[in-house]
Amino acid sequence: MVPRDARSGEQAIRLESVALTERSWVVLPAESTGDAPKDITTYVVRRGVVPAGSALRDAALLDAAAARAARGIALQDGTKPSVAKVTTGAGDAVELRWATGTRHNATRFFLVPEGYCEVTILRAGGDADVASYFASAQARP
Repeated sequence: MVPRDARSGEQAIRLESVALTERSWVVLPAESTGDAPKDITTYVVRRGVVPAGSALRDAALLDAAAARAARGIALQDGTKPSVAKVTTGAGDAVELRWATGTRHNATRFFLVPEGYCEVTILRAGGDADVASYFASAQARP
């Protein structure tokens, strides 16, 4: 991934009946200088913090976050992502994958203390780019 400045933000969202805070960091493609950009990939990391004592936690939290993302993907891209539970070095995760034309997109949700971490790659050139990003993205508190 080419180092670029990240944009960050915070928003209140709902997962099922639970209100939570989601903070995000997005690295957009470098701006084009007239020619078509070689790298149009976007990288996203989000962290959702669930209130203490919430009934929504563990696998149910990951499933709810992944379901919310899948609904958004269906609305925005008009496609249904594949959903799989995967085991990674950072622990169990829920992974979504979908295509936008010839470009590859993927999201992984991990449990972290107090909530979840989401790592997303959009408009990647292929599965190797997705695998490289997932191998390098840090999902930790």
